[in-house]
Amino acid sequence: MMAIRARLDGTRPWLRILWSLVLVFTIPIVLPGNSSATQLSKKRVLVLHSYYQGYKWTDDENAGIESVLKPVVGRNNLHIEYMDTKKVFGDLYSQRLYEVYKLKYRNYKFDLIIVTDNNALDFMRKYRDRLFPGTPVVFCGVNYFHESQLKGHRLFTGVNEENDLKGCIELVLRIHPHTRQIVFINEWTRTGQAVHDGFIETMPYFQKSVRFLLLEDVKVEEILKELDTLPPDSVVLYSAFSRDKQGRIFDFNEIGALVARYSKVPVYTTNDFNLGLGVVGGLVVHGYGQGETAGRMALRILEGERIENIPVVMTSPKRYIFDYAQMQRFNIATEKLPRDSVIINLPQTFYFKYRNWIYIVAVTIAFLLLVISVLLVSIRRRKQTERELEASREQLRSLGREASEIEEKGRKTLSTELHDQIGQNMTILGVNLNILRSLIPRNEPNVVDPIDARINDSMSIVKQTTERIRNLMTDLRSPVLDDYGLAAAIDHYGKQCAQRAGISINVQGNNGDVRFSPSVENTVFRIVQEALTNVVKHSHATQVDIKVGVKGKRLEVRVSDNGVGYDPEKIGGRDGKRGWGLITMKERALAIGGKCLVESSPGWGTHVTIEVLI
Repeated sequence: MMAIRARLDGTRPWLRILWSLVLVFTIPIVLPGNSSATQLSKKRVLVLHSYYQGYKWTDDENAGIESVLKPVVGRNNLHIEYMDTKKVFGDLYSQRLYEVYKLKYRNYKFDLIIVTDNNALDFMRKYRDRLFPGTPVVFCGVNYFHESQLKGHRLFTGVNEENDLKGCIELVLRIHPHTRQIVFINEWTRTGQAVHDGFIETMPYFQKSVRFLLLEDVKVEEILKELDTLPPDSVVLYSAFSRDKQGRIFDFNEIGALVARYSKVPVYTTNDFNLGLGVVGGLVVHGYGQGETAGRMALRILEGERIENIPVVMTSPKRYIFDYAQMQRFNIATEKLPRDSVIINLPQTFYFKYRNWIYIVAVTIAFLLLVISVLLVSIRRRKQTERELEASREQLRSLGREASEIEEKGRKTLSTELHDQIGQNMTILGVNLNILRSLIPRNEPNVVDPIDARINDSMSIVKQTTERIRNLMTDLRSPVLDDYGLAAAIDHYGKQCAQRAGISINVQGNNGDVRFSPSVENTVFRIVQEALTNVVKHSHATQVDIKVGVKGKRLEVRVSDNGVGYDPEKIGGRDGKRGWGLITMKERALAIGGKCLVESSPGWGTHVTIEVLI
């Protein structure tokens, strides 16, 4: 059977599981501290089935009962018995069952009994007061129940099972309007006789349009022979057949399949357990709904409701169900079926066969699409942020270049001013001092010597000041940088710095006469100046190595000393100190599109690397 069949047999198994889980988990949560749930778990229930385990109708009834009661009373408190009356039944058999149950349950007290189908109800009506006196009984699957069946019996209620024979025949005549004969096949058991009575009551509604042939208390061979000779204007209505006139016992699916195979005309049914055996379908009742309804009525009683206040449910749930394969066999169009019909055994399309995987793949794809969408938005935002950051960096570099140019312009202007004005003034001052010295009369030594001493001091000061101005002019604007390039300027400045600081500075370069843009040369030179200044001030180094080179399209300058070094964790603000010189060096490099990396550790010296794309 396909999924739709499972729905009918189990009335949505996933709902049963969900309902069971809800009962298991919500009852103790909703009623914390309440003893009602604990009391229900101690209740004992006996389920007495008329037929045998494996008989589909009975299995469905049992599944419906368990779906309600097992989560509440527990598996161990749900006792299930099968009378097996499809194979044998009678007063002697009933007496023996009574004796067995009396022995078996002599020390048991049940809080409630559920019986399924007619034979079990008849048995309890006869023996309940002797076996289980005062125990309420709920029945289901009892064909064509009448309240007279409970006359003189207390504490009984349940669910009526009434096949809608009239509705099924109307369905047959609507689908097959040319039908002139309906063959009714039914077993001659206690249940079958009840169905027979219902069919006899139905026949008068249709006797003017069709004739009826009843095959009930007959041999199986007679049924098959009759089916083999039916005229084409006939339709078979099959109820059930488990025992023939000779007393032979048959399995329900065995006879159902034989009837469908031998019949050359459509076979309809009123019982869902015949579906899938070759019948077309019909307006059917199903055992699960019977058992589930009885289980809910039983639960109300176990919870304390009086059984007298729970009337018998007379309406049996039914559905129009049809087998697609048999519809194709007899050319029955879907348009002829009632609007709310269910069709089983539909062709297994790719979707139907793999629908669970399709759902999983679809959900996975949807999830991945969602993730991709989120990632795309994130990437777009990141790219936008990167573009804005790059624009900010470019703006910073532009501002840096402008600042560097302004700085260099200011240095050049200041250097020129020092050379053209102050330097010349100092030269003139020296000349004037020499002239003044020559004008002093030499005939008065006591006057001349003090004046000479003052002039000599002044000349010494002029000379020192002039030398200082030259050094300052070199710091402000290296003429070597303008005339000979970066490597020569660094080498010249290194020698001056070494002379002033008394340390060894070694400059190596492989760029020869290669010149770079003024902004690059000026900026890198200023960074090297700052690095050497830091060496002189802080490192206590005795050796400095400077390497100037070009690697591919990258200018690289490295300044390394053998000084005491420093802890980077303590520079940059973590302990309140700021390395402004280091910050300035990095900002200068960034302004020309390069980078400045400073590495150091205590006792390891300091290493400054400048890299600029050229």
